Amino acid sequence: MTRRRSRSHTEMIEEIKAIARQQMAIKGAAALSLGAIARALGLSTPALYRYFSNRDALVTALILDAYGDLSDQAEAAVDGIPDDAPSDRFVAVTQAYRQWALQHPQDYVLIHGALFPGYQAPVEEVAGAAMRLVQLVVAILETARTAGMLQIPTPYLDPPRSIREAVSLIAGGADDDTLPATMLTLAYFTWLQLHGLVWQEIAGHLPSELFEDGELYRLQVNLIGSRLGLLDA
Repeated sequence: MTRRRSRSHTEMIEEIKAIARQQMAIKGAAALSLGAIARALGLSTPALYRYFSNRDALVTALILDAYGDLSDQAEAAVDGIPDDAPSDRFVAVTQAYRQWALQHPQDYVLIHGALFPGYQAPVEEVAGAAMRLVQLVVAILETARTAGMLQIPTPYLDPPRSIREAVSLIAGGADDDTLPATMLTLAYFTWLQLHGLVWQEIAGHLPSELFEDGELYRLQVNLIGSRLGLLDA
């Protein structure tokens, strides 16, 4: 029995994904090739279809893994921090977000902008994976609101109908009692402000000296946190 045949179906799936990540790290996401992955494994390309029906299925699996790993790291960052300490939890989550991005730049690009010609992500499946992190941030904001700490900017108190509908769609149709539109909107706009900075750091579009010590990111976290009443100005 060959070494390849001795591997379980699950092990083969994980090895295929690992080779795909290596391939993207070297040549970029657009160069992802099932044929090249099959050759690296000593398989024919048709044999690879026993594990992934096509390239898009593999891309989706990689995206779901990335979101899961990011959520794991964010949840681990707040493990041990009391639920009633939203300020500490906010700082921990935001720092974990940047740390994960720097540790996994290819995965970060994959979930936030990698281009695959013809690929259309299954919105509900991907949104569901992303919601773990969103729900963690929303819970922190809700705790701060209940404690009377949260300062919600007026425009977020009653977001326009188009925004309410959009965040509800992203949340998989969750009603206001589960994930309030105000908190969801606030969470997403908070993420957008941090994402912009992390993206610039990952992409290298600005001088690296701006980012290397993490002070610029911490400054942005403190600015956002103080505006929300979570941190001292």
